[in-house]
Amino acid sequence: MPVGVVVSCGRALKTIRVRVSTLQWEKHIRKDYVRPKILLVHDEYQACTEGDVVRVEPETSSKMKKHMVAEIISPVLTAEPRKPVETHEQWLARMKEKRAAKEERRVAAKPWLWENSLVLKELRPEKWLEAKEKSSSLKQTGV
Repeated sequence: MPVGVVVSCGRALKTIRVRVSTLQWEKHIRKDYVRPKILLVHDEYQACTEGDVVRVEPETSSKMKKHMVAEIISPVLTAEPRKPVETHEQWLARMKEKRAAKEERRVAAKPWLWENSLVLKELRPEKWLEAKEKSSSLKQTGV
């Protein structure tokens, strides 16, 4: 997991730019050079400020952001209190809840889709049973 320095924050919502330095061997000169790489990183609670040293982990959250902040290793001293960094487990739970809410809206709009909704069956079984009963009642009335 790469470690880098926050170069820019606050320009885009929940996005920071992190510069990660890697050594690359130049075979003609036979010497290592530092090659910086800029990553767009997801920062859910906007806890990072410019100059922080952070560890990032790969996690695709959008088209451009392929990483998320795992931890702040060395924060820059500021007078303001810091917000906590979202962990990977919290992010996964939030994404599952978001997906379940989407499936719930989908099944509410089209009750005959309850059979295909595996996400709803796994995360919200009571809503899945409710949609199943609603669908069976629609079939009995002939709608």
